Amino acid sequence: MEEKNRIRCKKLLSDVLDKLLLMEYNYNEFQLHTLKKMEEILKKKELFVIDRTIKEIIKENDLEKKQNIIDNLLKFNYDNKPLSFYMDLFLEKGKLKVTKKGNIDIIEEIYRNLPWVDFYKKSQELNISNYTKNLFTLYESFYSELAKTTYSLYPEKFLDDKSISLNELNKLKFDYDAVLENLIELNTKNLTNQSTKLKDVCETLKIDYNIFSHISDSFDEIYYRRNILTHGNGQISNDYKKYVKPNLQKKFVKENKIIFTKDYSNFLYETITIIIFQLFINSIYREEVKDNDIEIIENCVFDTFFTRKQWVISKCIYNYLRKLSFSEDCGYSVIFNINYMCCLKELGEIDELKKQLKRFNVSNMSKRFKVVKKLLSDDYTNINEEIESVYSGTKIKKEYFDTQAILKWPIFRWYIKTENFKSFKEKHKKDFEQYFPSTDEENC
Repeated sequence: MEEKNRIRCKKLLSDVLDKLLLMEYNYNEFQLHTLKKMEEILKKKELFVIDRTIKEIIKENDLEKKQNIIDNLLKFNYDNKPLSFYMDLFLEKGKLKVTKKGNIDIIEEIYRNLPWVDFYKKSQELNISNYTKNLFTLYESFYSELAKTTYSLYPEKFLDDKSISLNELNKLKFDYDAVLENLIELNTKNLTNQSTKLKDVCETLKIDYNIFSHISDSFDEIYYRRNILTHGNGQISNDYKKYVKPNLQKKFVKENKIIFTKDYSNFLYETITIIIFQLFINSIYREEVKDNDIEIIENCVFDTFFTRKQWVISKCIYNYLRKLSFSEDCGYSVIFNINYMCCLKELGEIDELKKQLKRFNVSNMSKRFKVVKKLLSDDYTNINEEIESVYSGTKIKKEYFDTQAILKWPIFRWYIKTENFKSFKEKHKKDFEQYFPSTDEENC
């Protein structure tokens, strides 16, 4: 791949990952804001008890029972004072009467606060609804840009059977680059107005749809949900019933309406992200993956997902990358395999981790991979001495761990929680302080 095309591909991937992160951040910030507002109101839970009890009094027909409820309610504390401090509740001719006593009108405060709880709940539902539509729009926009880039990289694969008029050729002065750009624009401008189902996208990009078998069901749920949110009223459509798998319908449908479960935002973000990434890899690097290309991919995955502890996404991507064939024996397949095992450990998939560790033969590898295997196995026997033997301090050195690598690479996360690390850090105090004023677990 020419350097200018490599830069273009890197920008395409970086841009979409930046937008994904920004959307996730904005969504989470708004959810957190509304949740805090609800919590502020709900801390005054006494208001809700009072409100519910007053409704019970109104519904109760037995006058004696009504009076008993009133007597008990007046003993209830609000802001560390009995309710009788603020108001009198009494029956007059069988009807509830309320007399204000203090400076705070409890009834007014109840009805001033209660509607806001419902408002903030609806705000959160609207936020996740918009988040779903926005992430899907990002996927569609990315698909369009990916197609343009792919057609540009592989014109003979996508444009050989496309035609252009002689008149248009004259306008473009028979300039090859101008003709190519014109053909690409002509054949990609309406892509998102057509079907953006994953199967149809794969067909357009000439990618094997089967590589998405692990996630295509999840995508279908999002695809048909987005259609309902955009064109419907929340009622599940016939297409949703027909194409979304029963296990997902059971989880995400209630009383014939789609619902947003607590974990739906993660399900949504992980699915769209993984699909975007796999579309990128299989479209751009459909021939051989060069060393420079691998570095671009690894840096994006490592910084965007792995170090941010997004283990589900990282696991899926690294599992996919470790199985690719590379044009050079550059060692990345080993790194991808290690990071995949790290994700298994973080997700608590211990049985699968043990299987992978058995296959991970480090006998003919450098010392640092032997250290890595011990770290993944939680084997801390002589661990400090072994790390010491491949430690380069603050200097970057091939086949060695520098200080920053220990602090940044999640492989060391569990080791950092141990007393072993405290001793190692103390021994190399100046090295660690150069990067962080504090190197406790939170900063690592």
